[in-house]
Amino acid sequence: MAAGVTSEERFRAPDGRSTDASREVTRLFGFLEKNGTLQKWPETGAYIDSHAQRLAPYRFHLVSVFPTVAILSGHDFGPTKNRSTYALVGEAPKGALSDDRVLNHVEVGTEFPTSDDLFWASSELAVPITKVALDAQGGFEIRQSGIELVGRKVGPAIIVERKK
Repeated sequence: MAAGVTSEERFRAPDGRSTDASREVTRLFGFLEKNGTLQKWPETGAYIDSHAQRLAPYRFHLVSVFPTVAILSGHDFGPTKNRSTYALVGEAPKGALSDDRVLNHVEVGTEFPTSDDLFWASSELAVPITKVALDAQGGFEIRQSGIELVGRKVGPAIIVERKK
């Protein structure tokens, strides 16, 4: 019998708390499904356990936990009909996570490509997809119940720092 190897990705906060990475992504999409957002996205023709997968018009960037916050950059993936998953969303970046309800990858980290079309959402804070107000330099601040995130444009990237 061959030995099996399993791994579990976890996020750890500076105070020592940790959470399962996949659980946070599942909670985010569960929240978006519960508030009706997910159902507005087009079905792709791909199915998992007889449930149609959808394609969100965003690239997802998980930038914070405790509370979990995702930054979404608007993206047009084009038509979904007669296109493979790879043709639609490409190969998952290293360390990206996923959820069975959507084809989109969820990238993890505090740096992502610059965009003039940014949104944010949080399942823990019950914040639906909300437009991010960008300043003149392309940066932003998100302040909400116990969290302060500051995004600043550095070349072709936005870097997010958690202040609180």
